[in-house]
Amino acid sequence: MRGIPALGDLQAVFFDFDDALAQSLDIKAATFLSLFPERSDALRQQILEFFVRNTGRSRGTKLRHIYSEMLQEPLSEEALAALCQQFAERSVNAVIDSPEVPGADALLRLLQARSLPMFVVSGTPEIELVQVVKARGMKDYFIGVRGTPTDKEINIAELLDSHRLDASRCLMVGDGRVDYIAAEHNHMPFVGVVKGDNPFAEGIPVVADLAELQQMLCGNLQPG
Repeated sequence: MRGIPALGDLQAVFFDFDDALAQSLDIKAATFLSLFPERSDALRQQILEFFVRNTGRSRGTKLRHIYSEMLQEPLSEEALAALCQQFAERSVNAVIDSPEVPGADALLRLLQARSLPMFVVSGTPEIELVQVVKARGMKDYFIGVRGTPTDKEINIAELLDSHRLDASRCLMVGDGRVDYIAAEHNHMPFVGVVKGDNPFAEGIPVVADLAELQQMLCGNLQPG
């Protein structure tokens, strides 16, 4: 496990978006489930669990897997695009209006005041992600906002390279295993934001919210 750098040692911070900066994962989970209204309760529960386990992956990747492996039904590219469009239309305004993860704005203001570069790297389509970040009044905090179709680990690698950052002196903040895997792929320290069941293996540092992370970075709290 890579130790979390102290605030004074950080070069940059990378954030996932849903449930790392905004409390929006439940909104997206309910919206995703609404794409399968005629399925059985048991199947819908399986779909919901799959969605939550794979937060950080693109919605297209999740839909392809569900149709191929769970429904065992064909899914054309046209049908996939229509489902993704429905998802966006049903969720984007609610995501824009969702509350912040407690402590998010205070932490972002602290990091900005220290001139630390910050990035958002999410599984949300990049055009939509930029729209949401801008509509929430957050765009001035970040020097890069990256989403799909590029995979998260590749987006992180490209940002590290283009900004000449030492990954060991950066931090990835996310709520799901995909975020942790992307950080590990790039040899970057990671902290998980966990509000319910902990999806991470023992030893991976976690916090309940970003107020707790701020305390940790300032040296006042040990990771849970």
